[in-house]
Amino acid sequence: MVLSETAADRTLAAAGACFRLAEVLQPEPSALRSPGGAAYPGRANRNPLEPRRGRAEGDPLVRNRQGWLSRHWDAARHGFTLVEILIVVVILGILAAIVTPLFGAASEDSRRTAFVENLRTFASACELYRVRTGRYPSDGSSGQLPEELEQFIRREHFERITPIGGLWDTEYMDTGVHAAVGVHFQASAPPTRDVAYMNEISAMIDGTDVNGGFFRRIASDRYYWVLQD
Repeated sequence: MVLSETAADRTLAAAGACFRLAEVLQPEPSALRSPGGAAYPGRANRNPLEPRRGRAEGDPLVRNRQGWLSRHWDAARHGFTLVEILIVVVILGILAAIVTPLFGAASEDSRRTAFVENLRTFASACELYRVRTGRYPSDGSSGQLPEELEQFIRREHFERITPIGGLWDTEYMDTGVHAAVGVHFQASAPPTRDVAYMNEISAMIDGTDVNGGFFRRIASDRYYWVLQD
């Protein structure tokens, strides 16, 4: 619909009046106004020790507030007392005594888990080699990867100290078993582990101790995953 010239003029005039009214009603952005019309001053730079307007210097609320601020300001300015520092030191010592064994236990669990996972990988590689060739890898020296397993295992992973100490080793037709892979503890690759420690690992692997399942103690310092008796 097209408006006539007179109607358009009236519409523009009404719009202008609305804008002017909005400008009049809009408050000043720089300050809020009191009921009397005066603007309240900003509070950003007001001294916290200065009494509020409307309260006398002798007002108990003013005195208490000033005293509290003064005490805390002095404490912040002069730092902690010797007693406070000693209390903090004692608390930190107690926390360290609690937390350190927890971290130690977590680290030991991580080492056991890493050992079990690596051993599973090496045992799987031996089984894969048997499937392809019809026999298990040859008997190798402790800490040295047999050549037959180079296509399955990276040499640097096998020839380093295991996560729990000792050296990785394969057995073939020796030490009372047909084929096995496991750890040989030696003084040159500390630490060494006792039977109780290795029983925990055996429980993770087959749910038994080192005298029961396929993870066994085949010598005083050798614990192996027996692939074939």
